[in-house]
Amino acid sequence: MSPDARADWLNQIKDEQKMKGKKPKILLMIIFISLAFIVSLTSTADISVITVPGDYPTIQSAMAAANPGDTVYVSAGTYSPSTNAEIFPIYMKNGVSLVGEGADICILDAEKTDKVIVCNLINDTSTKIEGFTITNGSGTLGGGIYCLVSSPTIINNVITENSAHKGGGIYCIFFSSPTMINNVIKGNSASWEGGGIYCEFLSYPTIKNDTITGNSASRRGGGIYCLFAYPTITNNIITGNTNSSGGGGIHSSYLPSSHITYNDVWDNTPQDYSGCEAGIGCISEDPRFMDKILADYKLSAGSPCIDVGDLEAPGLPEFDLSGKPRIVDGDGDGIAVVDIGAFEFQGAIEATIDIDPDTLNLGSKGTWVTAYIELPAGYNVADIDVSTLLLNDSVRAESKPSSIGDEDNDGIVDLMAKFDRAAVEDLLEVGENVEITVSGSLSNGTQIEGIDIIRVIRKGKK
Repeated sequence: MSPDARADWLNQIKDEQKMKGKKPKILLMIIFISLAFIVSLTSTADISVITVPGDYPTIQSAMAAANPGDTVYVSAGTYSPSTNAEIFPIYMKNGVSLVGEGADICILDAEKTDKVIVCNLINDTSTKIEGFTITNGSGTLGGGIYCLVSSPTIINNVITENSAHKGGGIYCIFFSSPTMINNVIKGNSASWEGGGIYCEFLSYPTIKNDTITGNSASRRGGGIYCLFAYPTITNNIITGNTNSSGGGGIHSSYLPSSHITYNDVWDNTPQDYSGCEAGIGCISEDPRFMDKILADYKLSAGSPCIDVGDLEAPGLPEFDLSGKPRIVDGDGDGIAVVDIGAFEFQGAIEATIDIDPDTLNLGSKGTWVTAYIELPAGYNVADIDVSTLLLNDSVRAESKPSSIGDEDNDGIVDLMAKFDRAAVEDLLEVGENVEITVSGSLSNGTQIEGIDIIRVIRKGKK
């Protein structure tokens, strides 16, 4: 975020908070109108944006100074015991929003000293936790975020590598109704249940448009565990979560939830659901992330999660986790429908792909399979991020050799990318019309994808 953009953002918050601070003036007597006006001026004057480290060196000290209606705005950086003497857990205040400059650049790292964030008796739903990577929290109940009788909005965060006995990523109990939206909840662990999220005893969380992946629990609920809880689980990708028994994706014990709709729950171990079942609009298919090895959980072209979410779900945000428009026509059918997961597919540039060799002999020797990539007019192949290129969503392009030139001498510049031949051949079977897909992105994040058809044969031995 540039300094000018940040200043505009801060001023916008102040203007919005001032509007919220104004009191209604429809009263019967002039004395009450005057009193209401005085109260309005007083409350507006007290509302502010408190910056870290500008106004206070630590988030904890800024939060201690904040009043209801304030925003604690945290600039880019890592906040931890070893970097700025941050003390964890950070205790939220009712009606105070904690906003970071962005999950990719603003990191709350508890360094395993305690939980990262605690919400106790937060009943003001305007209380917000937004724009952070929340990591390395540790506790008995809730490693990343702990909610007790609390209903904050948890939005646009990456919650990762936290651990607890219950609820490695997020734990909520006793009439807690947090709204969790546009978050990536990944790589968290529980020594008992609820690796990603644990919901317990009359909690009513809303879990919406999140990507919950790679979490683990020793017992049940690698992704989400519910005990006497009534979550609303909508428009989420829940994949690759594990535990020893019960639902690796979603496990519900007693009073199972019936509000599980429009999710992609796939490839969880030992099973996707236990004690509950998929509701309307749910699928179980490979979401086709851009690159899950590099933790790029954006959807690639052709993902089954594109344009299949619940457009009627209340409170859909305007933007996704990456700040891109939340509802776009990703499949090109003329109807814009929300995607499943934390990221909205923005469409891909159609690239022209020429695979060399045109006939691939699985029985011959060779080092590389080469792809020549051309982009439509107005795009420059020099902007392609070679590190993002994948062949058939599996084989990564070699960083070197690669080159840019006019391979066909047709006046069109292309990018030559090479892929390990043995790895490519492991994906292919003999056939006359074998489809090869190459996908990736430009340096600005715009996706590209193209297809070529080759012949695959087997003659002789390698």
